[in-house]
Amino acid sequence: MSGRLLLRRTACYTCTAILRGSLAARGARAAGRAGAADMKVASRVPAKVLVATVLFAISLPAFYQQTLGTAKSDFPLHFGNVLTDTRSVTPYYSILWFLVTGLYWTGANYLTVGWIAIVLCSVCVALKGMLSFDILSNDSERLALPACIAIALAFVMPIVNWWNYKFVYLGQIAPTIWHNSTTILVMPVVILLFSASSRSLGAPSTRNAVLTSALCALSAIIKPNYAIALLPVLVPWYCCTAFTTGMSAQRVAGHVAIVIGPVMGVLLGQWLVLTSYTAFTIAPFGVWTLISPNPLASLMLSVAFPVAVSILYRERWRGNVAFILAWAVFAAALMEFILLAEEEWTGRFQAANFLWGAGIALYLVFQTCADTFFRQAMSIRFVLALTLFLAHLASGIYYFWRIVSGLGFR
Repeated sequence: MSGRLLLRRTACYTCTAILRGSLAARGARAAGRAGAADMKVASRVPAKVLVATVLFAISLPAFYQQTLGTAKSDFPLHFGNVLTDTRSVTPYYSILWFLVTGLYWTGANYLTVGWIAIVLCSVCVALKGMLSFDILSNDSERLALPACIAIALAFVMPIVNWWNYKFVYLGQIAPTIWHNSTTILVMPVVILLFSASSRSLGAPSTRNAVLTSALCALSAIIKPNYAIALLPVLVPWYCCTAFTTGMSAQRVAGHVAIVIGPVMGVLLGQWLVLTSYTAFTIAPFGVWTLISPNPLASLMLSVAFPVAVSILYRERWRGNVAFILAWAVFAAALMEFILLAEEEWTGRFQAANFLWGAGIALYLVFQTCADTFFRQAMSIRFVLALTLFLAHLASGIYYFWRIVSGLGFR
């Protein structure tokens, strides 16, 4: 009996030792993976800081010129005009109005508000570059190239047209905006919203729905154009994806309520504010034909690079949720710009305020296409698409020079 007991105890101790060894090995491997992940995250920090620093420094002269310099931009409307001694600021529907009005109410002068505008917008451009870098550098060992692309994306513009080369912006759809503060402020939030929406469509869950809802409402509070274009695409797609995963109808309805409830409340409030001083109408191509002699050419000059990448690398897009979402939202925003306008009696018909959504959405199309394109090997099709990207970049640098030199954004 004692011998059998001894054998049992020996076997028990042996199994325990093996189990502990196995758990220790698993722990070591997990710690190794966590350590590698932490090192990878840490290695990105200097590159992110570099991208942010470069974009912040470059943005300062552009925003100074448009705020305290020649003021040829929308900044005087949004932050008050030092040249005309005007403190009446718009847009009333944006949280920016409360910020600027509050600054003046506390006794801030034009110079203080102007520098706040310059620094705030420069920070947002830097944040946009950092967020784009995070996406571009994902699963990439080399960080220099994603950093350069993130900086380049901050400048890309429609390719210079042949009917009036000075009008890089006017009449085209610009993925980069320098003259409109609400568009600049909303871009970092929109990039986060786009990423959250992509995750929600890939893996519907309450957590993803809540995050998407919060970001969508926040983007609308700053500038509603992207949210208005996103919702008609996101909601039906989310429902289809959720049903295919076996989610119950009651739970899907709850998720939809979470996603659209807060943002619809924001949009309703903004609608009530807007209808107090403007009105909307259906006017197919009414606005676009006023600012461009050839809307189709303007469109192709605006989307040349992403269209080329989408066609030349079409095998790369199967199952790519971000790619499909970016193009779908851009298409929705483009249709809004083509069809809708403000009534002529308001004096805002030519303002093309429905164009903002298409420009914001186009930046995400550029970002998504660039993310896949710059991971490809050198080939003839790579050179063709790269040539178009460099044309967009050259046009954007020329446009940026015009702004910094005081020639204006048009």
